[in-house]
Amino acid sequence: MKVLLATYDLQPPWDSGHKVYGKGLLDCIQRIEGVDATVIRALDKSFEDIEDKYDFVHVILTGSKPLVQALRIFKKAMIFKHILTPSIGFRCSFNTRIYYSLMEMFQNRLIRCFSSDSVAESYFMNARLIIPPPIDTSVFVGSPRIQETEVLKILEDSPVKVGVANINCNANSLMLYSGPLTGDRFPYQMVLKSVVNTKSKILIVGRTSNGGPAEEKVREILDFSRKLGIENKVTIVLKTLNEVEKIKLINFSDFIIQPFANHGRRFVAVDPPFFLLESMACEKPVITSKAYSLERLINNGKNGYIIDWSDPTELDRALTDCISSKHVAAKARETILQNFSLELVSQKLKKSYDSYQ
Repeated sequence: MKVLLATYDLQPPWDSGHKVYGKGLLDCIQRIEGVDATVIRALDKSFEDIEDKYDFVHVILTGSKPLVQALRIFKKAMIFKHILTPSIGFRCSFNTRIYYSLMEMFQNRLIRCFSSDSVAESYFMNARLIIPPPIDTSVFVGSPRIQETEVLKILEDSPVKVGVANINCNANSLMLYSGPLTGDRFPYQMVLKSVVNTKSKILIVGRTSNGGPAEEKVREILDFSRKLGIENKVTIVLKTLNEVEKIKLINFSDFIIQPFANHGRRFVAVDPPFFLLESMACEKPVITSKAYSLERLINNGKNGYIIDWSDPTELDRALTDCISSKHVAAKARETILQNFSLELVSQKLKKSYDSYQ
C-alpha cells in the first residue's frame, strides 16, 4: 500500500500546529504494516505521471489549491483532506461548507477528515472521519524537575526577556503559558488579574516575531503587571521552543494555562491545541477555557480545569483544588493515552484504509 502525505516542512522549528500534525500523522502512517509512505511539500504538474502510484493521499496543506491539485493529479487515489482549525466566522463557515459540498458532488474520492467534532460543527458539517492530533506519549511524559540553572539557560537564549530572575529561588508554584501573545490566545489583563489572587508565579513564553506586535505586547504585559504590583511574579520571554526545551519547561512547571478566547481570533489553533495535549501527556494539570473543543476534552476537576478567566478568583480556586487533588495529573495523561496516542491514531487510519480498499 502506497500513501502520500502533502504537508508542510517536517523540520524544526515546530512553530506551526499544521507542521506538528503532519509530523505526528507521518509517524502514525509508518506504524501501519505494509505501508510505503512518501512526503511532499507541494502538489504540481511534476506528479501527473505517477497518478497510479498511490492508494491514499493525505492533504494537510491549507487552501483550496492543494486539494484541487490532488484530485486532478491522483485520479485513482482516495484523497483525505485534513481540516484542523475551526471557522473564524459565519461567512467562513458558509463558504467552506458550500465548497466541500460542490467538490463532493463531482469527486466521490474526497474524504473530509476533521481533527475534532467541534471543528466539523464550526463549518456546519458532519464529521465523517475524526483524526485527532497525534501525541507521542513516549516522548511527552512526566520526568523529574530540572534544575533552575537549566531553565535559566533555556530562557537566556531568548531575544526578548523580562523578569528572568524571578524564576530563581521560586518557593511557590509556577504556572506556564506558551503560545502567541494575541488577545484571543493570551488575554493578559484577565490572566494577570487572576495571578494577583494566587501564590503562584507565571512564566510566559510568547511566540517570536520579526519586531512589532509581539515585542509591543511584552511591554504592555510588563506595564500592566507593574500596575498590579506583581512584576516580581512575572517572567516573559519571546522564544520558539524546540521539543526538548518544551518538555523541560512543561515538567519544570506545576500548572499549564491556556486561556483561549472565543472571539477576535487572530492565530487559530489546531483543535484540540497541541501544547495543551502535550502538557496533559506529561501529567501536568491544565487550566483553560470553554473555547474550541476543550469543554468536551476537559472534565472539570477530573483531568483538568475549565474556568471563566473574567472572574479573577477562579484561577486560585482551580490551583487550590489541584494541589489537593493529585489524581488530576494522572487522569490528564490517561485521557491522552486513550484518545490521542500514536498507536490509537494509527489504528484509526488503518481501519479507514481497510474500509476504502
